[in-house]
Amino acid sequence: MSTRNSARSAGKRKAASQAEVNDDAEVVEVVEEVPRRNGPSSSRGPSRAGRSADGNVSDEDLDAADADFESTADMYERALRKMETDNLKPKDLSQEEVNKLLSAVMRQMLFKRPSSLGPVTREELSKIIGKDYPKKHNLANYIIALAQAKLPAFLGLEMKELEKHKKANPDPKKRLAERDVAAPKMYILRSLLPARMRRQYVELKQDKEANGFALTILALIITNNSNDRLDEDVLWTNLKEVGIFKGKPHHAFGDPETQLLKLVKQRYLTREKVKMSEGGEQFQYEIGEVANANIPRKRINDFIANMMVGAEDEDEAVVDLD
Repeated sequence: MSTRNSARSAGKRKAASQAEVNDDAEVVEVVEEVPRRNGPSSSRGPSRAGRSADGNVSDEDLDAADADFESTADMYERALRKMETDNLKPKDLSQEEVNKLLSAVMRQMLFKRPSSLGPVTREELSKIIGKDYPKKHNLANYIIALAQAKLPAFLGLEMKELEKHKKANPDPKKRLAERDVAAPKMYILRSLLPARMRRQYVELKQDKEANGFALTILALIITNNSNDRLDEDVLWTNLKEVGIFKGKPHHAFGDPETQLLKLVKQRYLTREKVKMSEGGEQFQYEIGEVANANIPRKRINDFIANMMVGAEDEDEAVVDLD
Protein backbone atom coordinates (compact mmCIF):
# COMPACT_ATOMS: atom_id res chain seq x y z
CA MET A 1 0.00 0.00 0.00
CA SER A 2 1.37 3.49 -0.87
CA THR A 3 2.39 6.03 1.78
CA ARG A 4 -0.60 8.15 0.85
CA ASN A 5 -3.06 5.26 1.09
CA SER A 6 -1.53 4.19 4.39
CA ALA A 7 -2.00 7.68 5.76
CA ARG A 8 -5.54 7.81 4.50
CA SER A 9 -6.33 4.43 6.06
CA ALA A 10 -4.92 5.65 9.36
CA GLY A 11 -7.13 8.72 9.12
CA LYS A 12 -10.12 6.53 8.31
CA ARG A 13 -9.46 4.31 11.33
CA LYS A 14 -9.21 7.33 13.60
CA ALA A 15 -12.38 8.88 12.21
CA ALA A 16 -14.30 5.61 12.32
CA SER A 17 -13.39 5.07 15.96
CA GLN A 18 -14.34 8.61 17.01
CA ALA A 19 -17.55 9.11 15.03
CA GLU A 20 -20.91 9.08 16.78
CA VAL A 21 -24.41 8.68 15.35
CA ASN A 22 -27.45 10.21 17.02
CA ASP A 23 -29.12 7.27 18.82
CA ASP A 24 -32.37 7.36 20.77
CA ALA A 25 -31.98 8.38 24.38
CA GLU A 26 -32.81 6.07 27.26
CA VAL A 27 -36.09 7.31 28.71
CA VAL A 28 -38.49 6.67 31.55
CA GLU A 29 -42.25 6.73 31.35
CA VAL A 30 -43.97 9.89 32.53
CA VAL A 31 -47.54 9.36 33.65
CA GLU A 32 -48.39 12.90 34.70
CA GLU A 33 -50.04 14.89 31.93
CA VAL A 34 -48.58 18.32 31.26
CA PRO A 35 -51.23 20.94 30.38
CA ARG A 36 -50.98 22.34 26.87
CA ARG A 37 -49.72 25.89 26.62
CA ASN A 38 -52.12 28.60 25.48
CA GLY A 39 -49.41 31.11 24.71
CA PRO A 40 -45.65 31.58 24.80
CA SER A 41 -44.10 28.88 26.89
CA SER A 42 -42.40 29.28 30.22
CA SER A 43 -41.42 25.61 30.05
CA ARG A 44 -38.10 25.10 28.34
CA GLY A 45 -37.89 21.34 28.11
CA PRO A 46 -35.53 19.39 30.34
CA SER A 47 -34.51 21.68 33.19
CA ARG A 48 -31.27 23.65 33.12
CA ALA A 49 -30.37 22.23 36.51
CA GLY A 50 -30.68 18.67 35.27
CA ARG A 51 -28.78 19.30 32.08
CA SER A 52 -25.83 21.20 33.55
CA ALA A 53 -25.35 19.50 36.87
CA ASP A 54 -21.55 19.46 36.64
CA GLY A 55 -21.30 23.02 35.35
CA ASN A 56 -19.25 21.98 32.30
CA VAL A 57 -21.89 22.70 29.64
CA SER A 58 -21.62 26.18 28.14
CA ASP A 59 -24.48 28.66 28.08
CA GLU A 60 -24.19 28.55 24.29
CA ASP A 61 -25.09 24.86 24.27
CA LEU A 62 -27.99 25.41 26.65
CA ASP A 63 -29.36 28.24 24.51
CA ALA A 64 -29.10 26.04 21.39
CA ALA A 65 -30.97 23.24 23.15
CA ASP A 66 -33.74 25.58 24.31
CA ALA A 67 -34.18 27.05 20.83
CA ASP A 68 -34.49 23.58 19.32
CA PHE A 69 -36.90 22.47 22.02
CA GLU A 70 -39.13 25.51 21.78
CA SER A 71 -39.36 25.64 18.00
CA THR A 72 -40.10 21.91 17.76
CA ALA A 73 -42.62 21.91 20.61
CA ASP A 74 -44.40 24.96 19.20
CA MET A 75 -44.61 23.36 15.74
CA TYR A 76 -46.43 20.30 17.08
CA GLU A 77 -48.64 22.30 19.43
CA ARG A 78 -49.74 24.57 16.58
CA ALA A 79 -50.63 21.50 14.51
CA LEU A 80 -52.67 20.11 17.41
CA ARG A 81 -54.49 23.39 18.00
CA LYS A 82 -55.32 23.62 14.29
CA MET A 83 -56.91 20.17 14.40
CA GLU A 84 -59.03 21.25 17.36
CA THR A 85 -59.95 24.57 15.71
CA ASP A 86 -60.96 22.73 12.54
CA ASN A 87 -63.16 20.39 14.62
CA LEU A 88 -61.00 17.38 13.77
CA LYS A 89 -60.83 16.23 17.38
CA PRO A 90 -62.98 13.08 17.70
CA LYS A 91 -66.16 13.70 19.61
CA ASP A 92 -67.79 11.58 22.34
CA LEU A 93 -64.45 10.61 23.92
CA SER A 94 -63.84 11.35 27.58
CA GLN A 95 -60.53 12.84 28.71
CA GLU A 96 -59.83 9.54 30.45
CA GLU A 97 -60.21 7.67 27.15
CA VAL A 98 -57.99 10.18 25.36
CA ASN A 99 -55.30 9.84 28.05
CA LYS A 100 -55.48 6.05 27.83
CA LEU A 101 -54.89 6.10 24.07
CA LEU A 102 -52.13 8.68 24.42
CA SER A 103 -50.38 6.47 27.00
CA ALA A 104 -50.66 3.45 24.69
CA VAL A 105 -48.97 5.33 21.83
CA MET A 106 -46.21 6.63 24.11
CA ARG A 107 -45.55 3.17 25.54
CA GLN A 108 -45.26 1.78 22.01
CA MET A 109 -42.78 4.48 21.03
CA LEU A 110 -40.74 4.36 24.23
CA PHE A 111 -40.72 0.77 25.42
CA LYS A 112 -42.48 -1.83 23.31
CA ARG A 113 -40.55 -1.25 20.08
CA PRO A 114 -36.76 -1.33 20.67
CA SER A 115 -34.83 1.04 18.42
CA SER A 116 -32.89 -1.96 17.09
CA LEU A 117 -36.07 -3.06 15.30
CA GLY A 118 -36.38 0.23 13.47
CA PRO A 119 -39.06 2.94 13.30
CA VAL A 120 -42.63 2.42 14.50
CA THR A 121 -44.99 2.35 11.54
CA ARG A 122 -48.18 4.36 11.23
CA GLU A 123 -50.00 1.08 10.69
CA GLU A 124 -48.84 -0.23 14.09
CA LEU A 125 -50.04 2.89 15.89
CA SER A 126 -53.37 2.97 14.03
CA LYS A 127 -54.08 -0.62 15.09
CA ILE A 128 -53.34 0.19 18.71
CA ILE A 129 -55.51 3.32 18.66
CA GLY A 130 -58.40 1.80 16.70
CA LYS A 131 -58.54 -1.51 18.55
CA ASP A 132 -61.45 -0.46 20.80
CA TYR A 133 -62.71 2.37 18.57
CA PRO A 134 -62.94 0.94 15.04
CA LYS A 135 -65.49 3.48 13.82
CA LYS A 136 -63.99 6.66 15.23
CA HIS A 137 -63.08 8.84 12.24
CA ASN A 138 -59.77 10.71 12.45
CA LEU A 139 -58.98 9.23 15.88
CA ALA A 140 -55.49 7.98 14.95
CA ASN A 141 -54.55 11.35 13.42
CA TYR A 142 -55.55 13.19 16.58
CA ILE A 143 -53.90 10.85 19.12
CA ILE A 144 -50.64 10.79 17.16
CA ALA A 145 -50.67 14.60 16.92
CA LEU A 146 -51.34 14.75 20.66
CA ALA A 147 -48.38 12.46 21.38
CA GLN A 148 -46.15 14.58 19.16
CA ALA A 149 -47.19 17.70 21.11
CA LYS A 150 -46.62 16.13 24.54
CA LEU A 151 -43.30 14.29 24.11
CA PRO A 152 -41.07 17.39 23.92
CA ALA A 153 -42.40 18.70 27.26
CA PHE A 154 -42.47 15.27 28.90
CA LEU A 155 -39.07 13.96 27.87
CA GLY A 156 -37.31 16.38 25.54
CA LEU A 157 -37.98 14.04 22.60
CA GLU A 158 -39.44 14.63 19.16
CA MET A 159 -41.72 11.99 17.65
CA LYS A 160 -40.67 12.64 14.07
CA GLU A 161 -42.71 11.42 11.12
CA LEU A 162 -40.84 9.97 8.15
CA GLU A 163 -41.99 8.63 4.80
CA LYS A 164 -40.72 5.20 3.90
CA HIS A 165 -38.91 4.97 0.59
CA LYS A 166 -40.99 3.20 -2.02
CA LYS A 167 -39.12 0.77 -4.26
CA ALA A 168 -39.70 1.43 -7.92
CA ASN A 169 -41.85 -1.25 -9.52
CA PRO A 170 -40.03 -2.81 -12.51
CA ASP A 171 -43.33 -3.04 -14.39
CA PRO A 172 -43.91 0.39 -16.11
CA LYS A 173 -47.71 0.10 -15.95
CA LYS A 174 -47.72 -0.77 -12.25
CA ARG A 175 -45.16 1.95 -11.56
CA LEU A 176 -47.43 4.50 -13.19
CA ALA A 177 -50.44 3.26 -11.18
CA GLU A 178 -48.45 3.49 -7.92
CA ARG A 179 -47.14 6.97 -8.64
CA ASP A 180 -49.89 8.76 -6.71
CA VAL A 181 -50.08 6.27 -3.83
CA ALA A 182 -48.91 7.90 -0.60
CA ALA A 183 -45.70 6.56 0.88
CA PRO A 184 -46.13 4.60 4.15
CA LYS A 185 -45.46 6.72 7.25
CA MET A 186 -43.30 5.76 10.22
CA TYR A 187 -42.04 7.43 13.39
CA ILE A 188 -38.78 7.74 15.29
CA LEU A 189 -37.83 9.42 18.55
CA ARG A 190 -35.23 12.16 18.20
CA SER A 191 -33.51 13.77 21.17
CA LEU A 192 -33.83 17.54 21.33
CA LEU A 193 -30.58 17.87 23.25
CA PRO A 194 -27.58 19.24 21.33
CA ALA A 195 -24.88 16.78 20.29
CA ARG A 196 -22.40 17.79 23.00
CA MET A 197 -24.94 17.20 25.76
CA ARG A 198 -26.04 13.87 24.30
CA ARG A 199 -22.43 12.71 24.30
CA GLN A 200 -21.90 13.89 27.88
CA TYR A 201 -25.11 12.70 29.53
CA VAL A 202 -26.89 10.19 27.30
CA GLU A 203 -24.77 8.18 24.89
CA LEU A 204 -22.73 5.17 25.99
CA LYS A 205 -18.98 5.00 25.37
CA GLN A 206 -19.18 1.44 24.07
CA ASP A 207 -21.47 2.59 21.25
CA LYS A 208 -18.89 4.92 19.70
CA GLU A 209 -17.18 2.27 17.55
CA ALA A 210 -20.49 0.95 16.23
CA ASN A 211 -21.61 4.50 15.47
CA GLY A 212 -18.34 5.13 13.67
CA PHE A 213 -19.03 2.03 11.56
CA ALA A 214 -22.38 3.51 10.53
CA LEU A 215 -20.92 6.89 9.66
CA THR A 216 -18.11 5.27 7.67
CA ILE A 217 -20.67 3.46 5.49
CA LEU A 218 -22.68 6.66 4.94
CA ALA A 219 -19.49 8.41 3.86
CA LEU A 220 -18.62 5.61 1.44
CA ILE A 221 -22.09 5.78 -0.10
CA ILE A 222 -22.05 9.49 -0.87
CA THR A 223 -18.52 9.37 -2.35
CA ASN A 224 -19.28 6.43 -4.62
CA ASN A 225 -20.29 8.45 -7.73
CA SER A 226 -23.26 6.12 -8.33
CA ASN A 227 -26.23 8.29 -7.37
CA ASP A 228 -25.64 7.68 -3.65
CA ARG A 229 -25.75 3.91 -4.11
CA LEU A 230 -23.08 1.40 -3.13
CA ASP A 231 -22.75 -2.21 -4.25
CA GLU A 232 -22.07 -4.71 -1.47
CA ASP A 233 -18.79 -5.96 -2.96
CA VAL A 234 -17.47 -2.38 -3.17
CA LEU A 235 -18.60 -1.75 0.41
CA TRP A 236 -16.59 -4.66 1.84
CA THR A 237 -13.57 -3.81 -0.29
CA ASN A 238 -13.53 -0.31 1.21
CA LEU A 239 -14.20 -1.51 4.75
CA LYS A 240 -11.05 -3.67 4.58
CA GLU A 241 -9.05 -0.44 4.43
CA VAL A 242 -10.24 0.53 7.91
CA GLY A 243 -9.68 -2.93 9.37
CA ILE A 244 -13.25 -4.25 9.10
CA PHE A 245 -13.52 -7.65 7.43
CA LYS A 246 -16.56 -9.62 6.36
CA GLY A 247 -16.89 -12.73 8.50
CA LYS A 248 -14.36 -11.56 11.10
CA PRO A 249 -15.65 -10.22 14.47
CA HIS A 250 -14.65 -6.65 15.25
CA HIS A 251 -13.14 -6.05 18.69
CA ALA A 252 -15.66 -3.31 19.55
CA PHE A 253 -19.02 -4.19 17.94
CA GLY A 254 -18.76 -7.85 17.00
CA ASP A 255 -19.85 -9.27 13.67
CA PRO A 256 -19.85 -6.52 10.97
CA GLU A 257 -22.54 -8.27 8.94
CA THR A 258 -24.84 -8.33 11.98
CA GLN A 259 -24.13 -4.65 12.58
CA LEU A 260 -24.86 -3.87 8.93
CA LEU A 261 -28.22 -5.68 9.10
CA LYS A 262 -29.05 -3.73 12.27
CA LEU A 263 -28.50 -0.46 10.41
CA VAL A 264 -30.86 -1.67 7.68
CA LYS A 265 -33.55 -2.58 10.24
CA GLN A 266 -33.15 0.81 11.91
CA ARG A 267 -33.51 2.46 8.46
CA TYR A 268 -30.14 4.20 8.66
CA LEU A 269 -29.56 2.23 5.47
CA THR A 270 -31.86 0.73 2.87
CA ARG A 271 -30.90 -2.07 0.54
CA GLU A 272 -32.28 -3.99 -2.41
CA LYS A 273 -31.03 -6.79 -4.61
CA VAL A 274 -29.79 -5.82 -8.05
CA LYS A 275 -28.56 -7.89 -10.96
CA MET A 276 -24.83 -7.83 -11.62
CA SER A 277 -23.48 -7.24 -15.13
CA GLU A 278 -21.51 -10.50 -14.99
CA GLY A 279 -24.55 -12.42 -13.77
CA GLY A 280 -25.97 -13.15 -10.34
CA GLU A 281 -27.33 -10.71 -7.76
CA GLN A 282 -26.02 -8.68 -4.87
CA PHE A 283 -27.29 -6.07 -2.45
CA GLN A 284 -27.03 -2.37 -3.19
CA TYR A 285 -27.10 0.11 -0.28
CA GLU A 286 -28.53 3.62 -0.01
CA ILE A 287 -28.79 6.13 2.83
CA GLY A 288 -32.01 5.45 4.75
CA GLU A 289 -34.75 7.74 5.97
CA VAL A 290 -33.56 7.79 9.59
CA ALA A 291 -30.01 8.77 8.61
CA ASN A 292 -31.36 11.54 6.38
CA ALA A 293 -33.46 12.83 9.28
CA ASN A 294 -30.82 12.54 12.02
CA ILE A 295 -27.45 13.11 10.37
CA PRO A 296 -26.89 16.34 8.42
CA ARG A 297 -25.02 15.91 5.16
CA LYS A 298 -22.48 18.48 6.41
CA ARG A 299 -21.60 16.14 9.25
CA ILE A 300 -20.83 13.35 6.80
CA ASN A 301 -18.77 15.77 4.70
CA ASP A 302 -16.77 16.75 7.79
CA PHE A 303 -16.25 13.08 8.58
CA ILE A 304 -14.96 12.48 5.06
CA ALA A 305 -12.50 15.36 5.47
CA ASN A 306 -11.32 13.76 8.71
CA MET A 307 -10.83 10.45 6.90
CA MET A 308 -8.63 12.21 4.36
CA VAL A 309 -6.36 13.89 6.93
CA GLY A 310 -3.44 11.72 5.89
CA ALA A 311 -3.51 12.80 2.23
CA GLU A 312 -0.24 14.40 1.10
CA ASP A 313 -2.03 16.85 -1.17
CA GLU A 314 -4.33 19.14 0.82
CA ASP A 315 -6.47 19.81 -2.25
CA GLU A 316 -7.33 16.11 -2.42
CA ALA A 317 -8.28 16.12 1.26
CA VAL A 318 -11.18 18.52 0.69
CA VAL A 319 -14.37 16.82 -0.51
CA ASP A 320 -17.08 19.22 -1.70
CA LEU A 321 -20.40 17.41 -1.90
CA ASP A 322 -22.77 20.37 -1.92
